[in-house]
Amino acid sequence: MDSGASRTLLPRAIAIQLGIDHLLVADAEDGEGVGHAFPTWSYPPGLMGQIFLDQPDEPLWGLPFRLEPGFAEIDFLALLGRADFFRAFIVRFDEPGQVVELNQI
Repeated sequence: MDSGASRTLLPRAIAIQLGIDHLLVADAEDGEGVGHAFPTWSYPPGLMGQIFLDQPDEPLWGLPFRLEPGFAEIDFLALLGRADFFRAFIVRFDEPGQVVELNQI
């Protein structure tokens, strides 16, 4: 989760895995990271997301929610941003306790 990110950003490799890479549309403006810009693509229909917990007895948590992510040539799993993820959840950061609390809206 990145409260400074305007939208969710996913690796372009995920679009390939989903079979939608040929449907991506280049964004007019580059994405911006710490100190650099990079090309991004969108999937206009959007995606549905759901939280996955790494627990054998309860792998999915919460209701599905709409994502309108950007895709980029990045080497991390995902960056969850304000335009979609933070609209579906109340997110509370407790810096001293190093805890993140999620409540679905």
